[in-house]
Amino acid sequence: MMASVMSNNEFEIFLTELVSRGHVRMSEWPSDLPVAFADMGLEFSLKAGRLSVTEPIIELDIPFLRDALAKTEPSLNLRYSRLVSSTNTMLVDFYSKGNSADSLFLCEFQYEGRGRRGKTWRSPYASTIMFSLGMKVSQAQKSIKGLSCALGLSIARSLISLGISNVSVKWPNDVYIDGRKVCGILVELVSINSDSASVVIGVGLNYRLKNNYIDLIDKPTTDLISHGIQKSRSQVLRRLVEKLCEDFRRFTDSGFSVFREDFNGIHWLADRFVEISQASGAVTSGIVVGVSSEGELLLRKGEKEISIIAGEISLIGAREGT
Repeated sequence: MMASVMSNNEFEIFLTELVSRGHVRMSEWPSDLPVAFADMGLEFSLKAGRLSVTEPIIELDIPFLRDALAKTEPSLNLRYSRLVSSTNTMLVDFYSKGNSADSLFLCEFQYEGRGRRGKTWRSPYASTIMFSLGMKVSQAQKSIKGLSCALGLSIARSLISLGISNVSVKWPNDVYIDGRKVCGILVELVSINSDSASVVIGVGLNYRLKNNYIDLIDKPTTDLISHGIQKSRSQVLRRLVEKLCEDFRRFTDSGFSVFREDFNGIHWLADRFVEISQASGAVTSGIVVGVSSEGELLLRKGEKEISIIAGEISLIGAREGT
């Protein structure tokens, strides 16, 4: 496994001091960074120009991850930076320049994180699990219908294997615990050449969020710490990456059909009355009856069953029969 560090030298020096000592002089904050310290979600005190964090900063254990993944995914190109604009943006750019290695980009903080449908995404420093995984596919495998659903299921299965209860998936790939969102996934396809492409899988999983941060989010949200997770961020990340790699290969071999039954078994939208807003402006409503063998959402609308490829979902009714 190859491993390298993408860094802003001033910032790396500043963070090294802050993590090891718990305090720095505010005048040492690098002036050319695109994000203010106050926007990084760290709790701190400032007295006489000295900035002190109120609790230890626990960063990812990169040596542990490098050694562990080298045993299970030896060809994976691992890169780490404390601060990036967006791991997905960086990995898409990496492949757009003709690179083709299966890659894992990790960070502690994103200041331009991206979600589905162009939404922005930001979380506190060293408090979530943020990464982008890039996997190569051949020309014959470039159809990725249902992949987004399979990856959401993969994350859910990983959390269940770690002892988390009441895990579900909201079509196409949001992961919920007790009806609250804990993880989002962004999938992008990047052509490398006429023979191959790479799929970039961006994952943002809430590991530990302060209540005051959760209160700022406009939808029900939760984190792993609130549900008794016993593993560290690095240990959880390792499990997620290994399971995603395994399920990605299974998908490229067999498609979504081998995941469909399990997805429908933990589908948070099952039997609910929903409204779907599509990019064309069309709005469709109906009762969710499941997903198809290609990952399309299936709705019952009157006597008909219709399929939805993509759209923004609004829940407008309880489960049928409740």
